[in-house]
Amino acid sequence: MMLKHFRALGQVFAATHQGRILSQCGSMTLKTKHYSASTGGEDAGTAAGQTVVSERRGSVVTVAINRPEVRNAVNQETAGRLLEELQAFDNDPDLNVAVLHGKGVPLIDGGTVRLPRLIGLSRALDLIVTGRPIGAQEALAYGLANRVVPDGQALQAAVQLAEQISSFPQQCLRTDRSSAVYSCYDAQSFTQAMQYEFDHGVQVIQAEAIPGAIQFSSGAGRGGKFP
Repeated sequence: MMLKHFRALGQVFAATHQGRILSQCGSMTLKTKHYSASTGGEDAGTAAGQTVVSERRGSVVTVAINRPEVRNAVNQETAGRLLEELQAFDNDPDLNVAVLHGKGVPLIDGGTVRLPRLIGLSRALDLIVTGRPIGAQEALAYGLANRVVPDGQALQAAVQLAEQISSFPQQCLRTDRSSAVYSCYDAQSFTQAMQYEFDHGVQVIQAEAIPGAIQFSSGAGRGGKFP
């Protein structure tokens, strides 16, 4: 569940709900026309005075922390607003991907648990005990970042990636993602992980996999090119 860890200040932002995707990009301030769960629609103007703002772009929503004066640190009010926006994302069937940006440094975010699994204990301890900053290229080499883009283009690149992900068959995508996460964090054995993949994957074969295979056999998607 993406929101089950939102307690007290609600510091865990990177988990997901029902396989829906929440991605994160670098810190920045959003000043644009935005869609806010608190107002129930789009508001013209800037995000001045709003600690969290969101903008809906088709099946993608961007959620931004907007507290540059404190380096986007998350206080109780901001955590509450993040919770509202992410709940709105969870409850909207027309939204597939959320992009979280402007994330500050949280007090408790599960990093000491998840980081060693992502990059290994040695590298994780180096970052945890020193608290040192890590540059883009080192983050890419460690696996903390999947892509490096020029300064000022992080949000644009994240939204483009979100739109690409949103265009794929969602049941298959979410089931595959759920299986990968389960195999890494919850499965007690390889056999259990394989059984989970089968049990959940078979449910979407008729709905998406077979029609997708027919499209692929007719030429769609070959060479990594999609309509």
